[in-house]
Amino acid sequence: YMGEYSMSGRFCFTPTLPCARVEYQQPKRLCDFGVKESKYVLSAPLGRFRPPTTLPQNLGEGFDPSATYIDDVKQDPSILPILRSLQDHSIKLNGFHFVSYRNNFNKIMNTVTQTSDPWAFACTRYNDVIFLDIRHLTSPEPSSLFARRGAFCGRKFEQICVSHTTLPPVEHCSVVSTRLGSHKLCIAAEIDCVDTDGTFLELKTSQIPRNIHSDAKFCRYKLSKWWVQSFLVGVPTIVCGFMRDGVLERIQRYETMKLPKEANEQFDYRLMLDFTNRLLTWLRSEVREGMEYLVSYNPPVTPKKRGHDESDTPTVVTVAIESIERSNGRPPMISGDVAEVVPLLFN
Repeated sequence: YMGEYSMSGRFCFTPTLPCARVEYQQPKRLCDFGVKESKYVLSAPLGRFRPPTTLPQNLGEGFDPSATYIDDVKQDPSILPILRSLQDHSIKLNGFHFVSYRNNFNKIMNTVTQTSDPWAFACTRYNDVIFLDIRHLTSPEPSSLFARRGAFCGRKFEQICVSHTTLPPVEHCSVVSTRLGSHKLCIAAEIDCVDTDGTFLELKTSQIPRNIHSDAKFCRYKLSKWWVQSFLVGVPTIVCGFMRDGVLERIQRYETMKLPKEANEQFDYRLMLDFTNRLLTWLRSEVREGMEYLVSYNPPVTPKKRGHDESDTPTVVTVAIESIERSNGRPPMISGDVAEVVPLLFN
């Protein structure tokens, strides 16, 4: 087992078994808030899940390739709404090590299974707490028509499955406290709706696997992402609408904690937890108080052999960190309203 090693500004990890056992604490709900038109609101009612009464349904009906949809525009959300919610609910950050939206932890934890997906986030340290800021990578190529249509179908599935009390609905976010190894985390995440028993529910869509190969890819890549997303914040159930060419044909429920086994061991959650734990330990040793950094992962450029999957050969995962220069015109993470709120979150 090679484990991890660090060089100047680099963290390297070889995902091999056996790996260290890392405990993850059951997330505890701290508070909730809403986001409406990118602005913070104190609360947002959660819609209740209602399964479609009629199947099949054409979720792709109405999709216009020339139109611009909400998923076509990627924005880097500010951490300010998280901080406002903590302030409004009188919650202090003393004792925490990281504060972030779930998006950043999704990217980190998925790295050992989604080795071809690059990612980046910014971070800074204040009062020994590291704040992570989302950074969407700009792709040189626009999203494919297939991907855009899939996102459209996903939004349509949510619309027919959730009974909203406000129109347009306000995005509901929940803030949880949890612990990964020795790291105490404060994570905010958008929640789709609640189940009939009032517990959180995640909604997904997917094309029906057509053969054994596509089923294996579904288990390794989709189910692993779904597991990470729901596991991180304690969402117990995922409901997937399975489609064929955009037509919803069936609904299937997954229990989050059973997903690794249902995926036929196509991904190993132990490696994902071990990698995340080691990376967070490295970040705590690298990030200095008052400095701001860009942390990024870029897949290794290796020639692919015909018929080989990216999981066939162990890959050394390398994550880089570099200080951010202010020449890009972007204000510091802790400035403006954020700088006013952050000091109030400590005793």
